[in-house]
Amino acid sequence: PVRLVKPGQRLVDAADLVGFALKSAACGLFIPLAGSAMGLAARGEIAAVGTATTNGVVAACAGCLGIDLTIALVFQLLNL
Repeated sequence: PVRLVKPGQRLVDAADLVGFALKSAACGLFIPLAGSAMGLAARGEIAAVGTATTNGVVAACAGCLGIDLTIALVFQLLNL
């Protein structure tokens, strides 16, 4: 059999757990804020609510990608 992991090799360390926690917390805060901001900005008829929902989802996705990229780059620069 082929071994991909050497005996005693760690796959997840403390820096990974910190990164997971930071990303989860940041995205967990950003998603409802983006959705709420877009929803509160909706004006006019019912179609505006659908547009605001779509815009909120797009903003949340883009924001989470940005958050993920930023945290990953910081951890890369710090060699964590």
